Amino acid sequence: MKKLILLAVPLLIAGPAVASINLDESGKVKAYGDVRLRMEIGDTSAPTGDQEREQSEVRARLGLKFKPNKEWGANVRLSTNADQGVSSNQLLDTDSPEKNSEFGLDRALIQYTPEGISGLAITAGKMSMPHDSNSRQFWDQEQSIDGISAAYVIRDKSKGSSKFTFTHGILNEGGYANDDDLFHAQVSYITPKIKGVKLTGSVSATHLNIDESYQASEVLGISGRASYRSGRIAFDLYNSDSSDNHFGFVLQGRYKVNRKVGLRAYYYYVEAFSMPADGRYSQDNFTAPGDFGITNFSGVRFQLDYKLAKNTLLDIRLYSMKQIKSTDSIATELGFGNWDNVNGFKNAISNDEDKVTLQASVLVKF
Repeated sequence: MKKLILLAVPLLIAGPAVASINLDESGKVKAYGDVRLRMEIGDTSAPTGDQEREQSEVRARLGLKFKPNKEWGANVRLSTNADQGVSSNQLLDTDSPEKNSEFGLDRALIQYTPEGISGLAITAGKMSMPHDSNSRQFWDQEQSIDGISAAYVIRDKSKGSSKFTFTHGILNEGGYANDDDLFHAQVSYITPKIKGVKLTGSVSATHLNIDESYQASEVLGISGRASYRSGRIAFDLYNSDSSDNHFGFVLQGRYKVNRKVGLRAYYYYVEAFSMPADGRYSQDNFTAPGDFGITNFSGVRFQLDYKLAKNTLLDIRLYSMKQIKSTDSIATELGFGNWDNVNGFKNAISNDEDKVTLQASVLVKF
């Protein structure tokens, strides 16, 4: 039996700012993109033995935005490793030139903003997940969602801003009435500043029509954030309909030291079935066990951000994580005896007892 609880996700803020250059005098066509180089070293303890890893990777993205009139616009983006999904990083590997052919379609969407209904935006196609949150745990920002979404924003200088978002995502096109799909709703609110403090909060509910072998087909959540001057604290809290291992929590703190230097710290506690589709679409920053996201871990992330120059950024990150439960314990709870006998999606559930990873990245964007 699955139980339905009450909790869920995010926050109300615009997406990250994207640098761009105009390709025409009117500014109706813009090009944007970025290249990121990353070096990584890691140490892992697992049932199969301890392992060390060193690797270098690159991410390259190139996009076009165009808005021929006041109501309609479109966005197309290409990226390295586009066929993989969650991660757009490509390993630097001279003897594997075939990886270069994986530079492909990453975003392709049309957006309609009717002049007669101020604050309404309807977006359809291959887009980033329309989900406001403080972390990427619920849905990795590099993982697209294919479908349609409607967002309505109400702004009032004295009362704050409210945002209502409804999304239908096509996870697997199965023909007539046989799709695996997602329905997502979120309400977000930003207060006006109160003695210099800005508060943001949101609640969301997500339902997935997916195979019964998945444990988490419904996820509810709540998020909050408080910003004051150069500091910020935030959280994301999730709960799924799985009967066990259904709780996820991310706590975050940020401080901007000056114009060039920023500090971040995160704490994660993410049980195996706390994320949609058992973590299939979750972040993979902690080095996922497969080609999807990662769950079944607790850990910390420390990050130093440094602005080298305009649109040129350096960040250094330290990730340290531990497994919450052994995979055989989870298998026993599910009635399978051991992990090898488990049916269903298990590629995101961490089998590493502990893992430490150090990353250094340089990003140049336009």
